[in-house]
Amino acid sequence: MLLARVRDQLRGKDEEPAPAPEVKDVVLLVPGFLGFDHFGGFFYFADRVCGALRGALEVKLGRQGLIPVIPVTTRPTASLEDCQASLIAFLKRVIEQFPNAHLHLVGHSTGGVHAQLLTSARPQRAGWWAREDTDPGGWRSRIRSVISVCAPHWGTYLAHSDMASLARLDLGPELLSVGRPLLHLLRLTVVESALSAFDLTVGTATELWGFLLDVRNNRQLIDALTPENMARVRDVDSSAGPRLPVHLRSFVTVAQRSDDSDPFFGDLYTRTAETSSGAPSPIAAEAAARLTRELRLHGSGGPSRRCRIIKFPEAPELDITAASNDGIVNSAHQLLDPGSPEELAGIVVADHADVIGHYDRLELRAAAGGGAVGWSRYKRGLFRSGSRFRDEQFFELYGAIADELLAAIAAGAPSRRAPASSDDRLRASISSFPPPSDGQ
Repeated sequence: MLLARVRDQLRGKDEEPAPAPEVKDVVLLVPGFLGFDHFGGFFYFADRVCGALRGALEVKLGRQGLIPVIPVTTRPTASLEDCQASLIAFLKRVIEQFPNAHLHLVGHSTGGVHAQLLTSARPQRAGWWAREDTDPGGWRSRIRSVISVCAPHWGTYLAHSDMASLARLDLGPELLSVGRPLLHLLRLTVVESALSAFDLTVGTATELWGFLLDVRNNRQLIDALTPENMARVRDVDSSAGPRLPVHLRSFVTVAQRSDDSDPFFGDLYTRTAETSSGAPSPIAAEAAARLTRELRLHGSGGPSRRCRIIKFPEAPELDITAASNDGIVNSAHQLLDPGSPEELAGIVVADHADVIGHYDRLELRAAAGGGAVGWSRYKRGLFRSGSRFRDEQFFELYGAIADELLAAIAAGAPSRRAPASSDDRLRASISSFPPPSDGQ
């Protein structure tokens, strides 16, 4: 029997592959502002995000089921209504491919807003919650969890700034005020090649041109993200009726500035911190107090709480105010309901791009000629806030996201094994050589 099998393999007659297990859950990564999945070799969610989350899920689930992790594309800078329509169309295509799967949405930045608004009692545009959407086989009834990471649930004051006017292509007097930030951005993209992964072949250049035209023709999202406009969205949301009973969790980001912070990040941080540029936020004071209490409780070694604090071990303690932000979104605006005991899943000391894998990547490397071994940067981060977000924090974050996903999966399927404890979080292999303690 064994010899027969060997002969069959040598002749190319391998055994039939085992059928793939039925897909019962699908995780969708929803991008934020600009909405693309990738351009050429540059991915919105860095190359390791899908792998880290998929690996964490399989480790914790014990490979009891296949859970695809799929990046989504939405309409770049379009209105909330158009972005929602684009996301719904994507979800319907996923259901066609996985007809028995539940949906779990992990949204970064405005992607978290788009994902959460799908759970509202009222759509962004009238007439969308049709019977085929809400029946047991429809896409809405399949949503089991929404996890947001640095989402502007209550807007961002950056949307009031001159940088926002530039992004809207309103090239008026604001163009003079953004001269210095533009020079910093030019240095990042050209001199230091922060986006060198763009492989500008003819095909990619065509794709980029089409994308920029779409941005030019659809700029409503920037205006929608002012704190005043998002407060109106929340008023409509709360008055429309109860939301879908999904597993809703938020990871809040706050960046630390230092002497090593990149000047471009400093420009963004300062503009986002200008809370006087618009109307006072209706929830910022409550949210900032809640976040600060959690940080202080963690720092004092108080009783165990479900909120996780993910940061570089040597990062100094900080308090969160209405002005605190991650370079793009005010931290106090990243909680949908500051009074909820369940929503806050974690506080991450990181900038807006760190959490999707665009942070400084370091490796141990011997000096030329067999010299001393030291840390060397081989991939540059995008904003470089000085928060010192590294591999250990990255893998801890996606391990925590996996825990939240598995809690939602276990709640929807009691026969499955409960998620592992927080001590079982997936971490990167940490060398005995500590990484440098200077800024990003």
